[in-house]
Amino acid sequence: MTCSTIIPAARPRRAWLSPVVLAAAIAAAGLLLPEEPQLQAELCQRTSSVKACQVW
Repeated sequence: MTCSTIIPAARPRRAWLSPVVLAAAIAAAGLLLPEEPQLQAELCQRTSSVKACQVW
């Protein structure tokens, strides 16, 4: 009698898990990292002309 390695069967993937996790991550980022227009304006002015940044 020989000793063989038993390989467990792969579990089926839960298709709903990935979209739920992705949606939760996006929602959390939106709540934890709100937009700050002043910082965006400063960044724009550092990298572009003042006229190009007059969106706000």
